[in-house]
Amino acid sequence: NFEYTCSALVPDLTRAKPELSAAERQALASDLQSRPPHLELTDEITSLARSIVGSETAVVEKARLIWRHLDQQVKWCPEMEYAVITNIVDKVLSEDRGDCGTQALAFIALCRAVDVPARWQSGWVMRPGSWNLHDWAEFYAPGIGWVPADPSVGSQEHADPAVREFLFGHVDAYRMIANSDYAVDFNPPKTHHRSDPIDNQRGEVEWDGGNLYFDDWDYNVDVEVIPSTP
Repeated sequence: NFEYTCSALVPDLTRAKPELSAAERQALASDLQSRPPHLELTDEITSLARSIVGSETAVVEKARLIWRHLDQQVKWCPEMEYAVITNIVDKVLSEDRGDCGTQALAFIALCRAVDVPARWQSGWVMRPGSWNLHDWAEFYAPGIGWVPADPSVGSQEHADPAVREFLFGHVDAYRMIANSDYAVDFNPPKTHHRSDPIDNQRGEVEWDGGNLYFDDWDYNVDVEVIPSTP
């Protein structure tokens, strides 16, 4: 059993500075780099990212153009097990389709390729009466900090641009954030192979005799919304 407090995040992106400061660039160096095997800033990835952002130089606007590109170009589809994909970003960008996790990694890679710090975020979407596993991303807005971007849900049908592109730089109040990175070890580490070595939204189960894959065990989630008090 656990309890957490959640709220929407709606920063004013117009307050962002156009470029990273030297101190920000140094602190965020790892969020600008390749991370093989699934996030490699190859010549092809870099060329695509540069073609998407064109002459734009402002960090936030480069991230916005990449988010729009994925929203318009890449279709959502159920994905095969991540463990059998040799290069996730290459797969989703070559096929122009993927699930929330593969699209999040594609956003991160394209951002990093044009000098926009970006990283992983994932967990659950916990709307009243329902819940689901979900992956998305964050990018760094200079002078503001880390802000969310959800490329797989993308834009919404609405006349107001602020509503239509809400999930770029903002996030709703229904996210339970479980991870700020992907493909990292558990603490304490697992003894046996993981069911999913890349993603981790619901945990894993093992016993002395080996790993238990997701269809080898049952789970049930009961969600109770506790209204905030004044």
